[in-house]
Amino acid sequence: MIDFQLTPEQLALRARARDFAQNEVLPVALHYDQTGEFPREVIAEAHKAGLMNLSIPKTFGGQEAGSLESALVVEEMAAACAGMTTSIYVNDLGLTPIILGGSEAQKKKWLPPFTKELRLACFATSEPGMGSDVAGIKTSYTQKGDTFILNGNKFWITNGNHADLFTIFARQEGTKRHNGITAFLVRQGL
Repeated sequence: MIDFQLTPEQLALRARARDFAQNEVLPVALHYDQTGEFPREVIAEAHKAGLMNLSIPKTFGGQEAGSLESALVVEEMAAACAGMTTSIYVNDLGLTPIILGGSEAQKKKWLPPFTKELRLACFATSEPGMGSDVAGIKTSYTQKGDTFILNGNKFWITNGNHADLFTIFARQEGTKRHNGITAFLVRQGL
């Protein structure tokens, strides 16, 4: 028989997320909705509370939370404000390509800084005219020696104006549909 009960650790994580949502997010949600300001202070508090970057493996300083634990936290937080929750949890989306496909050296370089201090990541796939149809990406790249040149436009990039790290998807020039798609890690200012 399958036991669908939450573990004590999962219940504690959900309670911590609910408490944070009720005491830190909900009281300021209307302000941020009305002003359009970026909620960096709330995001910083979520980081301090251990409610960000949940999927980073323990070997790189993270909590290595699974999908269920992440869903429990996101559900509680989004009940207070879906917009702020999206900005908080897009880090996991932006870091997932590193976790799943990065080399050990890339993981050691890119993941620990997100656990040590507040840093924001974004996930740049969507484009004007194609939305989130990954196979329809028009942003392309060419390689010249050790340099990659990206050419194209992205759209709907949560935290894009504030991110420290951009995970940008592009296709090798001359390829079509699912072929030739690569994820690039780009630091802000480069």
